[in-house]
Amino acid sequence: MRDLLELLLRENACELQLKSGTSPFLSSDSAHLPIDVPALSVGDVHELLQSVASAEQLAELGRCGDLRFVYPLQHGIRFSITATLDSETSCITVRNLQR
Repeated sequence: MRDLLELLLRENACELQLKSGTSPFLSSDSAHLPIDVPALSVGDVHELLQSVASAEQLAELGRCGDLRFVYPLQHGIRFSITATLDSETSCITVRNLQR
């Protein structure tokens, strides 16, 4: 996940979308920029989320089906992370709060 967050910053993108069944992509002000990696599985998305969420946050996701929190990377850089989970799909949206 750290590499993806750093890519989001390098590309000065607004958002990173991670959804099971699709390849990740960045959103800028005017376009979607696909990331050249294979489509993510539900397990891939969960693993990425586990790398940034606390045990309490993951428990909330399990109870409610969605989760929102702010993740600090380094040097005051912060991201808004929204995750949703249902029986067939997992999705993480990461917003760059530096923009």
